[in-house]
Amino acid sequence: MSYRKLFISQLLQSERQADGQHKFASMVFDKVWLQGVAIEVDDENVVLDDSTGLLRVGTKRLLESHPLRAPLQPGKYLMLIGAYKNNSFVVHKLVDLETQPDREAMWFMEVIDLSRKFYFQT
Repeated sequence: MSYRKLFISQLLQSERQADGQHKFASMVFDKVWLQGVAIEVDDENVVLDDSTGLLRVGTKRLLESHPLRAPLQPGKYLMLIGAYKNNSFVVHKLVDLETQPDREAMWFMEVIDLSRKFYFQT
């Protein structure tokens, strides 16, 4: 199954299925791609804000094995890709997107476009 580009609000509103996957509307998923601003950073977690919701994500294990070039700081715009199973997000990839122009506006357009065309077809 491919990674689903979602807003945090969609992720948090999803319902857990018996097999541990999640379902939002007609979409079933366990792999997720999120983007947003780090509003809180400590040694073990990042709180991500995409303007639709907040999600605390554990980053310690990933950053110990794959350190970033620059330290994580509040205000950085990040991409997080990982598994969401049993109401828990496990980060597989974390990328600082600070240098990408129009990154936030493009993200909203991508998620809305994908939702209309593929995820929530009627």
